[in-house]
Amino acid sequence: MPDLTWRARVRGGPGGRLGAGFLIAPDLVMTCAHVVRDLDEAVVDFPGVQHDLPAKVERCSEWRRQGDGGDVALLRLSAPARPRPARLAHLRDLGRAPREPGNPFGLRTYTTYGFPKPAESHERHATVRSGPHMVQRQEWWQLDPVAGERVQKGYSGAAVYDPRTGEVAGMVTEADAATGTAKMLPITTIRLYWDELDDLLPLDWLTSEARRELRLLLAGMPCTEAMRAEVFRLTGGKPRLRSAWDPVRHLGDGWPEEPDRLRDYLTALDQYLPPEPAAELGRWIARHLPAARPLPAPSRPAAVVVRLDPLTHGGFDLTVQTWIDGVTATSFPTRTVAKEEVRRAVEDGVREASREVVDHDWRIEFAVPLRWLTKPYDEWTIARGMPMRRFPLVVRDVERLRPRSAGASPDDHLRRYQARQRWEVLGGSPRPAPYPIGCDTHPRTKAGLERKLEARLDRCLLVYGARPPTAWLQAALGTGVPVMLWPRGRCTDHEHGDCHGHRLRDDLVEAVRQRPPEDLPRVAMELRRQASDAPEDEPHCGRGLTLFYDDPSRLPDPPCSMEM
Repeated sequence: MPDLTWRARVRGGPGGRLGAGFLIAPDLVMTCAHVVRDLDEAVVDFPGVQHDLPAKVERCSEWRRQGDGGDVALLRLSAPARPRPARLAHLRDLGRAPREPGNPFGLRTYTTYGFPKPAESHERHATVRSGPHMVQRQEWWQLDPVAGERVQKGYSGAAVYDPRTGEVAGMVTEADAATGTAKMLPITTIRLYWDELDDLLPLDWLTSEARRELRLLLAGMPCTEAMRAEVFRLTGGKPRLRSAWDPVRHLGDGWPEEPDRLRDYLTALDQYLPPEPAAELGRWIARHLPAARPLPAPSRPAAVVVRLDPLTHGGFDLTVQTWIDGVTATSFPTRTVAKEEVRRAVEDGVREASREVVDHDWRIEFAVPLRWLTKPYDEWTIARGMPMRRFPLVVRDVERLRPRSAGASPDDHLRRYQARQRWEVLGGSPRPAPYPIGCDTHPRTKAGLERKLEARLDRCLLVYGARPPTAWLQAALGTGVPVMLWPRGRCTDHEHGDCHGHRLRDDLVEAVRQRPPEDLPRVAMELRRQASDAPEDEPHCGRGLTLFYDDPSRLPDPPCSMEM
């Protein structure tokens, strides 16, 4: 049974207004800003353990009224309390539970507590469920009642915790008496208003003491446009950043196994600091990130190439090959598979072939026919529980790989020639800008887009905000376009001035602008990783992202069956 004596009652103000709180440090209780509104001092009780502890109110945000963000306050006790502080949940476990019968959305069950009746000296308890997809305005999570007592007035400021472990996931801020639902601020939101919370969280990057030292170095500094530009350079993303600590948190949380990203950011940051803080930051880097060196660059590029050649009678010839440093290393025997067998056969083949390339700078390439370009390959797996999106993943046009010996039509070789032309432009200087195509572009015919592409060779990197029509893909392939990006979803907005398809397209354009072609597979992989961490109900340009990437210099040998 976990120790839960850290659960607190907060008293003070006119009429002895009641609320809740929880001990997060020996002398520090967290509660809601509205519980201690207009107060400079309050009284804290730990029911059955310790009572009548005076505390001073410390505000963490500009919260003013219900509905504002940042409903967080701290109560500084005059002396350390007897209970042990609450344990905070690990961010990777926050809100996640197995999907199973009776819980199809993977909601996690929590407990919370409150003091709804001033005359009672004891707390009441409520059971709730929530999950990351129940986010509201990127601030709160909705709490649904399970059974028995509902969250109500007097619960504000209470911790929402796992009853099995006692780990705190968030804090109750308000309740809706009509529906029985409530809101909580998850710890991922609370930390945006109180940077010191990162000193207490069980994070995977740096030690708690090292994080605290760095946070104090940056305390009080706003996040400037120069800092945002550095984050975009290192990650290709534009997260919500408020203080100078936010980029550190973003890089640490997102890439704990790649400390050089954080080191590069901090090294660039010292140019924006006065001389003394810059020198102190340099000493901190030398102490805590001295061994942050890049992994040895693999000497040879490599790929696992999956070829699907359609057969006239239905089904496909499937060949899996490994390609290392410009030549085919291994070509596994070609096998004929029915449409419904393709995924399982591919997953087995890639799993086996990956053994030969994991020591190289490798990626997975799907060379497929036109109508298979939009399949969700990023959701296919390379091992149990390991989706392919964790690795650089691209799709290619199988027609461009078809050799003369296989009886390919002259059109295939002409398309390959056009692709080489545009590839040279893409890698040249100045680097051509991505060519954005809106989800409301007209006409939606093949000829309409072909005319636009024929007009300029530098339209060689196409960016769509939604899955492109087959006619557009035919036009791009027919004119030799070597690189395209698109999210697989459709744009369902009726007005397209500021539709989510246009926003996704613009985010993709910013992510790939001025990036050399060889970086694009890893840029796409990073965008997919960022999408995995974004709320499920929020559109993200990396969710369901397809990268068509047809480097004409990477031409694995044809399967033996095709040469014959």
